[in-house]
Amino acid sequence: MRYLLLLSVIAACLSTSAQPAKDSYDALGAAHQHERDLQPAITQARENAAALRALLRAEQKLGDDSLPAGSALDAAISLIDQYMHELDVRKGYLPRDVRRIVEQMRDVLDQARTPMPSDNTLLIDKVHHQFIHRLSRRVMEEMTQINALITTYAQIEVALRALQTLELQVLSNSENVTGLPQPRPVQ
Repeated sequence: MRYLLLLSVIAACLSTSAQPAKDSYDALGAAHQHERDLQPAITQARENAAALRALLRAEQKLGDDSLPAGSALDAAISLIDQYMHELDVRKGYLPRDVRRIVEQMRDVLDQARTPMPSDNTLLIDKVHHQFIHRLSRRVMEEMTQINALITTYAQIEVALRALQTLELQVLSNSENVTGLPQPRPVQ
């Protein structure tokens, strides 16, 4: 979320200091640059959602009734470890607060091993409220910001489509303007 806010502020600063597009070619170049500027924020939102997905899978594994409580706990820890390993392999970046949530949940699960629980119900509740809710809140805030961006782009699209329609109307009526050479009949 912080990165989306930061990028929004940067984009606002750049848009106020940047030269306005003089024609459609400049506008197209500005649109491509803006897309490149937003890419890190989009990637960050994906990484945060992936972290939440990993924690949800671990929570689900904790509640797996087909496994003994200790085995379910070990499987949940394994899922978190696997996610962190995959994150490191692909050189993904998690903000400190998101990484801290993942690591704290991993530590809580690891501490729950001694003594090995016979039932994971209380642990599931603790994990859900302390970690899943926090990360879900973060992902929801990012989703709200992404929806605001979508609304802005939809408004830009509507304005561009109106301009396109106007230009098409002008072009279609250009043959009827007096003083312009008329098309020759085909023989």
